Parts: sequence; structure tokens; C-alpha cells
Amino acid sequence: MLGREELKELRTEFWTAFGTVMKPHHSETGFNVRWTNYRTGVKDLYFRLDMEGKRAVIAIDFQHSDEGIRDLFWEQFNEYKTYFHSTMEEEWIWDDRYHPHLDVARARVWNFKEGVSLYKKKTWPEAFAFLKSNMIKLDSFWSDVRLTFIELSR
Repeated sequence: MLGREELKELRTEFWTAFGTVMKPHHSETGFNVRWTNYRTGVKDLYFRLDMEGKRAVIAIDFQHSDEGIRDLFWEQFNEYKTYFHSTMEEEWIWDDRYHPHLDVARARVWNFKEGVSLYKKKTWPEAFAFLKSNMIKLDSFWSDVRLTFIELSR
């Protein structure tokens, strides 16, 4: 089992390597993008990448503390569901009451890849391929719909 510092170093190594994999790719929005910390331009709407357990996860989190506003964003995102799945080329999991921790309510649209692990470097290329493919498609989708959500957030 890894200690706290070793785990931190391994995470840093993984995400730095993923950043290198993504460096040649540019956002369709025309803005500079840090793929590992993608800025949506909308308060409390996040694109998340994670390596948890034996899987890679990519998610869109709606985290507004006001449930009514969060629901409004969720409803609007649902209007794009068919287009989203078409762009992503597969269906994702939609959870309007995702609660990873008891103190943080959020809605989440997400997908994952089993069989990859932060602890097994030989699985990293497979995790990178999954995350890269999905982030590029997600960026393409977001470049088309982001203005709707920016306006909605005002």
C-alpha cells in the first residue's frame, strides 16, 4: 500500500502525463484549454476527470448550492440529451441526485472505463485513450451549447 506522499506523486505523474498527451489538441471554442482542469465558463458547472479504484471517470457536475437553479441547469442539459449522446457516440449515465458525500448535492452526467488503475502504469495508455477521446468530444459538444448555459447563469 502506498503512503500519502507516494500516492500524491503517482497522481501528479499520471495527470502530468495525461496533460502531455492532450497538449497537441486545441479546444473548438478557440480558447486555450487546460484539459485536466477544463473551465466551462459557467459557475458551479464542472467537467471532472478522475482515476478511482479500477476505473477512469469523466463527468459533468452541476453543483449549484441552490437546488432550484441546479434543477434549471439540469432541465436545460436534458434538452440536449439526444445531441449529447450523438456527439459522445454512446450513452452516458444521468443522475439528477448524485450524492458522493452527504454534504454535497449535485447532478451528474458521467461515464467510466473499467480495468484501468492509477496503481498499474501499464493500464495508463488505455485510461489516457478513454479520457482523451471523451474530453475532445465533450469539448466539441460544449463549444456548441455553452452560450446557452452562460446566458442561463446570468
